[in-house]
Amino acid sequence: MAIDFKAAFKYQLILNKLTNQFSYTDNIEGKHFAYNEITPNFDWKMKNESKEILGYQTKKATVEYGGRNWTAWYAEEIPIQFGPYKFNGLPGLILEIYDEKNHYHFTVKAINQDPQQIYLAKTNKDEILVSKAEFMTAEKNYYANAAVRLSGQAIDANGKPIIGKEMPYNPIELK
Repeated sequence: MAIDFKAAFKYQLILNKLTNQFSYTDNIEGKHFAYNEITPNFDWKMKNESKEILGYQTKKATVEYGGRNWTAWYAEEIPIQFGPYKFNGLPGLILEIYDEKNHYHFTVKAINQDPQQIYLAKTNKDEILVSKAEFMTAEKNYYANAAVRLSGQAIDANGKPIIGKEMPYNPIELK
């Protein structure tokens, strides 16, 4: 079964079910950083609401994770306890999940019942293994220092240099 979530993210997240760890890899300023993390345990609160997504009857659950409040819709008909990003632990596949401010919203676009094996391989030999805290600091610094990196390199519609612009920083996990 292949699940298609339209991705607007550049990170790679792979779950090793044998070690119960996620391997997270992302590019910051041309360098590939990676960290490993034990699969989070989520304290889901089940709600008495349902809706249909892609022909599947889904149920609602909420959770606080990473400094955000999330709402998930999962299909018990698909007994896979995972979803997008690191979300897991519900009694069915998460077909939709979003934070309360709708800064992040994942919705499944298609489910393919083709039983082909999918092989994933980490191919970046130059990745820098760091702790999760070190990664988050590096990412925050990257966004905070965007103006310095771009100083004099970017111009506005009138041909004037753009100086002092900070890139918006809004990570999935705030803490």
